[in-house]
Amino acid sequence: MSTMAAQQARTILDRQACGQARCVCMRSQRRGAGLTHCPVHQDPHPSLNVTIRDERLLVHCQATCPQSDVVASLRAKQLWPESAVAPPSDGHKRTIVATYDYRGADGELVFQTVRFFPKGFSQRRQDGHGGWLWNLKDVQPVLYRLPELTAADPKQTVWIVEGEKDADRLRAGGLVASSSPMGAGKWRAGYAEALRGRRVVILPDNDQPGRDHARAILRSLQGVAESARIVELPGLAEHGDVSDWLDTHTLDDLRAACSAAPKTWNAAELLERTLPEPRWAIPGLIAEGLTVLAGRPKFGKSWVALQMALAVAYGGRALSQINVDQGEALYLGLEDNERRLQARLRLVVGSGPKPKLLEAQAEWPRLDEGGMEALEAWLDEHPRARLVVLDTWTNIRSKPPKGSDAYFEDTNAARKVKRLADERHIAIIVLHHTRKPFMGGSVSDFLDEVLGSSGLTAAADSILVLQRRRGERNGILHMTGRDILEESRALEWDDATCWSLGGSAEEAKVSRERREVLDALRLLDEPSTPTELSVQLSRNVNTVKKLLWQMSRDAQVMSDGRGHYSAPIPVDAGYMAHVNGNPGNPGHFGNPGNQRNFVTGISNDGNRVTGEGMPESKDERPETAAPVTDTPSPVTETDSQSNRNGAVLNSPVTRLPGLPKISESATCLACKGTLEPSEQHWPWLHDECELAPAARGESP
Repeated sequence: MSTMAAQQARTILDRQACGQARCVCMRSQRRGAGLTHCPVHQDPHPSLNVTIRDERLLVHCQATCPQSDVVASLRAKQLWPESAVAPPSDGHKRTIVATYDYRGADGELVFQTVRFFPKGFSQRRQDGHGGWLWNLKDVQPVLYRLPELTAADPKQTVWIVEGEKDADRLRAGGLVASSSPMGAGKWRAGYAEALRGRRVVILPDNDQPGRDHARAILRSLQGVAESARIVELPGLAEHGDVSDWLDTHTLDDLRAACSAAPKTWNAAELLERTLPEPRWAIPGLIAEGLTVLAGRPKFGKSWVALQMALAVAYGGRALSQINVDQGEALYLGLEDNERRLQARLRLVVGSGPKPKLLEAQAEWPRLDEGGMEALEAWLDEHPRARLVVLDTWTNIRSKPPKGSDAYFEDTNAARKVKRLADERHIAIIVLHHTRKPFMGGSVSDFLDEVLGSSGLTAAADSILVLQRRRGERNGILHMTGRDILEESRALEWDDATCWSLGGSAEEAKVSRERREVLDALRLLDEPSTPTELSVQLSRNVNTVKKLLWQMSRDAQVMSDGRGHYSAPIPVDAGYMAHVNGNPGNPGHFGNPGNQRNFVTGISNDGNRVTGEGMPESKDERPETAAPVTDTPSPVTETDSQSNRNGAVLNSPVTRLPGLPKISESATCLACKGTLEPSEQHWPWLHDECELAPAARGESP
């Protein structure tokens, strides 16, 4: 068998194959001969026989298409070889399969691009003696089909493609089309002048060189063309071109996809229309389209996404709160392996029924390496799909080339995923990382925390950002989007139910602010003023003053009544201290400490809170408490005190070494009266105020 003829046959079989695994054309493609789809008529059942006989390529349509039509169609697709042979610069003979004339505006031939089989291209110019010189020395290159472009109506759109074959395909359909010589990456700024004042649509091949080539053309047309834009054809296969796209679409489809005038609606009519609600995967939280879920590594965002996918598969409650409709779901845990995915599922599912409508995978090709096609194939096989989770974006997006525009690459990749979600009316959640912890208020917008350029968040329909402190069980879920309310909700972790969606995050935020104040007080290690704390916390001093007053009222900090605040003093084993009491009762005594508790206080109902957080009965609470003496003892003095029944008893009043003392008159924290310097114990209370029922949190 002739090697050249076999290569020609394989080229036809490759290009005409439909890609369906069970089709006869796929077996012919593997064998290098046999039946494939005829290019002349609609041919769902392959009827074009491609064979090799006597070292020649033979084709025959068994559906009786004229042989001349079959050969003409194959030739139009650059699949039928010519017999001419020419010597390119490497000295080896190759078959010329096509020639493309490049002519000046006056119609004179400037040079030719020659296409060979096996595939290759060369340029040649006339030598003036009826022959060819295989170079472009002293030749000024021009655009392909320049005379037709120049003669065309200036109002007609000009279509710029990557190759001459594509330009001829569009020209055969009546469009004004052109390309630059030598393919991608060879555009010259001088070509733009021929397009001055024109409306230009650029159709790139679906690969990185094609996209880079399109951007170079677009840049050169800025300020020259009336308008210029890049249009990426929907559904175009990787490495495909406009000719490939037109094999399954019409020119009307092309015009619709590239229409320069988007469809508009009359406002009055639009107001009267009844439009369907978006299809929700998680009502009020995850709508159809593209959602970005971002958070710090190992902060729990994968658990959130997995719980959502399981809720959809079960038709249960997402995050223990939101009822969802049942559907199929796909979870791509690309940072996990099979074992870890199994462990996660076991923890979330527990002893419940197995989720038959959820599929998971730890490996998936990148979007530009067949990943997008694989997603489309999965969706074709699962028509009930409602949710797809891509964990994480970094592991599935196309790898950007070095030196490329990050925003453009992020936007381009995200729009492809969003287009798939919109076309299939499903929700796709993309998991991504944030730059650094948001807690502490270092930035004003949580969207700024999403890693990378803003291209991903700009293309997304919704953005969720999970934030929590490392080591803490609860967090905050910030959310914003086109179909959801902008709000922040608390997320609460439970070992049995995993994440649960709570109410407003304000309470979590308040408790966080108070913890930061306590941390700052402990760091300063001495009674501090609001001004000193505001410097430590990098916050407004008036805000800090208000927060300290509230915390003092709630017995979370100690105040000396003179504008200095301290954190509650921890009590080691056997070490007693006076601490602030319950809300509204500053200065209440703490009970004796133990090895497990720093401070045991007395609650509003008079019960003592134990180390397990459970109140003991009032009858079990000791009426007096003596310090344990296995650590350095504080200074104690005995005062007469009344128990809650009014009986007088002797109880130690503890004053720790190093606590602030007053040297002049101060204000009593309870009655606001004058506190004399002789009353030198902490807290700043008159004896009678300290023993009063209100100071103990009791009703008078």
